Amino acid sequence: MYSPINLHSIDFPITQYLTENHLQPPLIVGGVGGSGTRLVVQLLKNLGVSMGLHLNVSEDALAFVPLYERYINQYLVGLSVNYQHLADELLAAMINHRRNSLDAHHWGWKNPRSIYLLPILDSLIPGLRFVHVVRDGVAMSTSDNQAQLEKHGSYVLQDDMQTLPKKERSLLLWTIVNNAAADYGKTMGDRYFLVRYEDACENPSKAFSAIGASLGLKLPNVWDVPLRPPRMRQDSINQDFSPMVIEQATTALKRFGYSC
Repeated sequence: MYSPINLHSIDFPITQYLTENHLQPPLIVGGVGGSGTRLVVQLLKNLGVSMGLHLNVSEDALAFVPLYERYINQYLVGLSVNYQHLADELLAAMINHRRNSLDAHHWGWKNPRSIYLLPILDSLIPGLRFVHVVRDGVAMSTSDNQAQLEKHGSYVLQDDMQTLPKKERSLLLWTIVNNAAADYGKTMGDRYFLVRYEDACENPSKAFSAIGASLGLKLPNVWDVPLRPPRMRQDSINQDFSPMVIEQATTALKRFGYSC
């Protein structure tokens, strides 16, 4: 899914910004829409991570929306991207996001669509940490939240997938995007964290143990976040999905610990 990037001969204004302001690299939360990133942000805030104030009702960081709208599809289809302009716009969005926020040692932002630009963000922001939130793709395929499919599906899915029913396209998007992020995460080492929504609901201390250790934060004995058991599906993927979709999605579902 990710296109090659070429950062040759550009200035890196974000490096200078972080150094001059004595800032830690940010913690960025992303995932396919509807994965449960809002809960993850609430848990991070409970740990003392500042996630900004300029947010929507889902706690998405609004400062990054124009940048994501402008660059995601362009990058996904391999069109030429002006990475200097992107770096400058990203820095401006970061400054805007931090406006009026507490000067916390650990900070970051949540916008699920960060997952589509992960290699670029990782290249432009030295030392960033990425929290990849995953939720059962079969259950998500019938969710009302299909905004990412509508915005980016035609740029992610192959031509022969475009005419499939919406829930099949949704599951294929889930498969491709999550696989790409997890594959890239391997190159990030201990700066990449995979958090399953179901695990965060059931035992947030266990789900966040690696994040807490990486940031040097003590996990609370009691989390001040309302936790609800996630709706678990009963159906097998073999019901109501075509063989082609089943073949592609099964490996990804198993990779992330979901039944088929």
